[in-house]
Amino acid sequence: MLHILHLNDTEASPDQVWPRVATLVQRARAEGQCDLLLHAGDIRLAAVRGWEVVRVLNRLDLTAFTPGNHDLDDGIDLLARQLDALSAVPLCSNVVGFGRFQQSRIYLRNGIRVALCGVTLEDMAVLQPDRNIRGLRFLKPSASLLPLLPQLRQKADAIVVLSHCGLEADVDLAREAPDIDVIIGGHSHHLLKEPLCIGKTRICQVGAWGEHVGWIRLDMAGGCLSVAAGVIPTAGLEPDAEVLGLTERSQARDDEIIGHTRTDLRAADNARETPLGNLIADLIREVAGADISLLRCSTVNNSLPPGPIRQADLDGFSFTPHDQIACCTITGHELLQVLECGARDRYYLLNTSGVRITYDGTRAQGMRVLSTLVDGQPLMPDRQYLVACSEILARGAAGFDPFRGKPYRLLAATIQQVVTEHILAAKVIAPSVDGRLTIVGDLPRRQV
Repeated sequence: MLHILHLNDTEASPDQVWPRVATLVQRARAEGQCDLLLHAGDIRLAAVRGWEVVRVLNRLDLTAFTPGNHDLDDGIDLLARQLDALSAVPLCSNVVGFGRFQQSRIYLRNGIRVALCGVTLEDMAVLQPDRNIRGLRFLKPSASLLPLLPQLRQKADAIVVLSHCGLEADVDLAREAPDIDVIIGGHSHHLLKEPLCIGKTRICQVGAWGEHVGWIRLDMAGGCLSVAAGVIPTAGLEPDAEVLGLTERSQARDDEIIGHTRTDLRAADNARETPLGNLIADLIREVAGADISLLRCSTVNNSLPPGPIRQADLDGFSFTPHDQIACCTITGHELLQVLECGARDRYYLLNTSGVRITYDGTRAQGMRVLSTLVDGQPLMPDRQYLVACSEILARGAAGFDPFRGKPYRLLAATIQQVVTEHILAAKVIAPSVDGRLTIVGDLPRRQV
């Protein structure tokens, strides 16, 4: 029998995540319940505090991981330096242009041969600015894995894929590559207390922020592979003193509190107008002095409960924390085209400032914008509007073609810096929704 422990999306403050996770892992290993320790991405490598996490992962003897979007937040060069210090094997078969990732690795534990592979988001350009992924190409996960799987099947009893692609993409992968035994997923923060079965493939994922650790047992009794899986909560675990060793400071210190929120700003559905989305869009427009600002709803991690706000709470506040603010000029006609691009489906929907929009999700693509008011006046097709948005959006990534080739100016500030400075100055925030986005019916949902 072979025991696997696994994690994903531990991108919150290291002080918040790792003490209890480390306690659980070390106790499981002492009891013979951890032969492989795996991570499905968004460790928060390639970040300022990534070096602290590297030291913890080495101490815990992480076996292998696949990179997530947050593992590129400070660029591929920093990630490469941290990989030099990290003992775990970086697995990723669908990234071209970075020679540090291995396609696969086979491990023999307790008489069972396990082939490990890794894949990450094919649409990484939606979540990272050019400077962080320059020279890299991201292939469709199944296209990179399908040629590899027959070779691995000849050498291994079980094939396990680490995937930072999201649950819906993992379901697609299981259907397109049915020879995979287990997919350990990440990115979408789903907590699967029992594996999701697609054919013979078990899909596992354990939420986020180290609140749960996943376990998988592989058995080859009688020459046939059997798989059992579940999750273990870390809440209530008292950290062992010998596994803390993370930082010189605690997340709970009062001097790390940078503000408060009076209201619960968490939103179960980011693909609509939300209080935090409105706040960020308003701040972007204000700092840029623009007529309008645009922000993809799904890039805002609506995760602030009522109460104190610490700097660590903002570490995962946006899925693109280091994206700079960009300004460009477009016509009203082009703006309408951009809004229609956002209305393709919920994944791309745009939150706004300075413009109020009504959509009809039941209409055909390209005809979903019913009305558009800029400062209370109807959109003028021939008028030039100054638009502020993220650098990623300004370059026309993710199918926002009306922006492609248009000159834009970058502000020095990142979106996250502007939000942090606002909270520090305001001390108390209580943003709300004001009806700037109205959606009749439901927009389609992207299958990723």
